[in-house]
Amino acid sequence: MNEIKINHSVWKNAIAIINGLTMAGLGIYVGIRDGEFPRIVRMAIVFFGLGGLFMAYMVIKDKIAHRPFLIITDEYVRMNAGKGYDIRYADVDAFFMTRVWTNKMIGIAYKKEVEARKIEEAKEVGRAVRRFITKIVGTPDAIPAYDLTMKPKEILEILNERLIAFKKD
Repeated sequence: MNEIKINHSVWKNAIAIINGLTMAGLGIYVGIRDGEFPRIVRMAIVFFGLGGLFMAYMVIKDKIAHRPFLIITDEYVRMNAGKGYDIRYADVDAFFMTRVWTNKMIGIAYKKEVEARKIEEAKEVGRAVRRFITKIVGTPDAIPAYDLTMKPKEILEILNERLIAFKKD
């Protein structure tokens, strides 16, 4: 099978970037109009302004570098978020759809021994974070499947097809 590359959708992220920068602009406007910048206005400007700029930076950086967010191969899925890491089909029992509030995510159900190893290798803070995320998402590891160039359901189908094909070999 061939390698499938999935990118962040520029248009979907552009809407979030515009919203963030607009909210920061409105905060500046309110501060100028009233002649003072209360703490809440300053926090809104920083939060929305930096959030919008950070999203713009990430989208532009990935586009310039031609770096896809997900690469699906026959043996693993590479997620290039942050440092990036590989999810090997040999370590996975199943992929399933889950959501955090309104954001769809693809949950990863690791094999028992792999999950036990991940917990054992984690420091105390990492263990607490894994437990907390499991309560919210239903699994400690998930692939964000929103704002991509492919629909989450299609990505899930491809991942499960590749997982089944890998298990047959």
